[in-house]
Amino acid sequence: MIIDYGFSIVGKSHIAKGICCQDNHKIVKLENGWFIAAVADGVGSAKNSHIGSKIATETVVSFCEKYMPWDYSITSIKSMIRTAYNYAFKQILRESQRSREPIESYDTTLDLVIYDGCRIIYGHSGDGGIVGLNTFGNYIPITKPQKGADGISVIPLRAGYSTWNIDIYEEELAAVLMMTDGMWDNVLFPYLLRDNDNGLNRAYVPIASFFGDPICFAGDENSAEEAKKNVREFMLGDKTFDVKRYYSFIDKVYKKRVGHSADKLLDELKINNYPLIFMQEVQDDKTMVGLINTDSFVSNREETFYQEPDWQRLQDSWNRKAYPHLYVEKKTESDKKNAKNIEEHTDTDSIKKDSKKKQNSNIQENKTFILFEKKMRQKNTKLDGR
Repeated sequence: MIIDYGFSIVGKSHIAKGICCQDNHKIVKLENGWFIAAVADGVGSAKNSHIGSKIATETVVSFCEKYMPWDYSITSIKSMIRTAYNYAFKQILRESQRSREPIESYDTTLDLVIYDGCRIIYGHSGDGGIVGLNTFGNYIPITKPQKGADGISVIPLRAGYSTWNIDIYEEELAAVLMMTDGMWDNVLFPYLLRDNDNGLNRAYVPIASFFGDPICFAGDENSAEEAKKNVREFMLGDKTFDVKRYYSFIDKVYKKRVGHSADKLLDELKINNYPLIFMQEVQDDKTMVGLINTDSFVSNREETFYQEPDWQRLQDSWNRKAYPHLYVEKKTESDKKNAKNIEEHTDTDSIKKDSKKKQNSNIQENKTFILFEKKMRQKNTKLDGR
């Protein structure tokens, strides 16, 4: 059975400024059991971006639902998604012309997934993202955030088909998570777990498991509804949230995945309580969509995979890369003395080499002079004889 959920929650910064939620999402279940889901994040600086994101999600999902290829072939579905993206943009353009507002004021991102309970065909535009839980137990970032040349600005849907990433992820997935950048950057992939040099991101497993592990959503319909409610209230980031509800979820996961080590891992996680802190510190709008196949088998990973990261070591490593000038190694007195001895020894060797070189040069000059004198005497002798 596939459990689906989706929540778009206004960010704390938007509440403070009186701005509405600029995120939108839409989920549809097809008659054959497949799911179509879309997530869009209106660009913060764009006046009408909340309208743009709503048009994008509504249009792209409705289009795919209506025009799903009868043969369900990968090539046909990918072609349909590309057409759906183009149609969604055209609908936003039409709204821009109707309202006489600039098209850029409607800028939005757009992520789309078609999930059959095993694999996905997807579309991606912008700095949101799609994450999959494969049957080996790994949380895989399927997309990469699309940023401008400055690394900060977002490439919106309006950028066109040349920037849209439309593809299939062939590996079997037990769960699919879709989210806007408020969740991607601050919760699922905090900066200390990113390897930007190699283009790799490592998901924060204690949170990814909460949102996507089938263990959390397995059971009857009431259990699934309770799980969804738990997800939403956790996402709110309210300080009144009973953190025990989060840990009851994770306790189920750890007991299934690592057995006798579950209590130890939970105790380590509770020391700093970072999952709840990360969620509470998000200021941006938050959207999370989950498609969870509770019938799918997921392999257990080693204990270290679920372990709380060594945040201090990661922070120190990040600082050394970001501020290398602050980590220049200071030389000890012994190091200075050794360096001086090496320098003096080097100077002595250089002097010896220069002296020997000069001596060789003098010898060569003497040989040349003697040879010259000999030739001159031979020449004078011949002249005298003449």
